[in-house]
Amino acid sequence: MAFRVGQLVKLSSAPNDDPRDHTQVYMVLSIIQKEPEDMANVLQFNLNAGEVPISSVPVSELIEVTYNTAKHFGEEVMITKRSNVRVQGLVIKVHENEIMLSLVPQFGGLQSNIRVTILDSKGKKHTGCIFNPEPGNPLGEI
Repeated sequence: MAFRVGQLVKLSSAPNDDPRDHTQVYMVLSIIQKEPEDMANVLQFNLNAGEVPISSVPVSELIEVTYNTAKHFGEEVMITKRSNVRVQGLVIKVHENEIMLSLVPQFGGLQSNIRVTILDSKGKKHTGCIFNPEPGNPLGEI
């Protein structure tokens, strides 16, 4: 399994043997190719928690997290189009129902790989990926 920077994952074994840690979601910050086993630097995905330590874990401990995008249907969101223009509107189409969610910090927020079509306030359709300019977890509970 090839993991990538920005991908959301869970850990197969909980740090500190805390059962709550099995539900914790992490963002992959980097992959380090190293003998005898590749390592990943991960960050707890709870951006409201203040300073959260970065953990280094074996890549073999990572589990992919699937994300149900259908919950965004009917929501007011901001998207980034292929032309890098940002537009706000109501989601009228979700292009994939379930994805391996990836988030990339960009100036002013987080860019996701959730592809949607929106209807802006003038009735024009736009397609792009959801961008969240707000701090905190932009996509609700994973």
